[in-house]
Amino acid sequence: MDNEIAKRVLECVKKSINVQNRQKFPFCFTGKPLIFAGLNPNWFIRSMKKHVLLAIALIFGAAFLRLLDHPMNFTPMGAIALFAGALIPNRILAFAIPIVALLITDSMLGFYGWQMLLPYSGFLITILLGSLMRDNQHILRVGSLSVLSSVLFYLITNFAFFYPETLYPHTTQGILQSYIAAIPFFQNGLAGDLFFNGLLFGAYYLIRINVPSFKQA
Repeated sequence: MDNEIAKRVLECVKKSINVQNRQKFPFCFTGKPLIFAGLNPNWFIRSMKKHVLLAIALIFGAAFLRLLDHPMNFTPMGAIALFAGALIPNRILAFAIPIVALLITDSMLGFYGWQMLLPYSGFLITILLGSLMRDNQHILRVGSLSVLSSVLFYLITNFAFFYPETLYPHTTQGILQSYIAAIPFFQNGLAGDLFFNGLLFGAYYLIRINVPSFKQA
């Protein structure tokens, strides 16, 4: 069913460009412009399994925590990416949901230059890491992959060659300077990833265990 949902999302995006397709693809439209190029949210929600809807709700709930005051780099976004990769079984949705959440909150916080591609690349890699534990989200796996994702994000986003030479020279010394200067941000990022991974995975499993409607989902 999750594969069918992803296929219909993509089909809606392609076909809804042409208004004449509304009769041919009625499941896509409700008469008003909607997210996913007119995808009917009632059909989407009915078709989604409850535990996946729970994961998506937690992802968007956590994403909006970015809008609150917080220490630099102490955000839920890395944890959201790992959580999505681990708990959303459909690969397309596992990538799409956290990226959409990131784009929405970035639109509120403000976009900046092409360097935004660096954290987005880091989050895509984190989603891939999360997919390694789709069948087993043991606490040790969550913790170790959380640390690994933080390290990779730090290495990607602070590589000196991605920045103007006026900031860091494109030399071995410049790379080291960039990484050393970013250590405080890495520490906050690591702490944030560990904290929010614990929060997301913990909340998810507490709800699955204690809320009757999710026990058999």
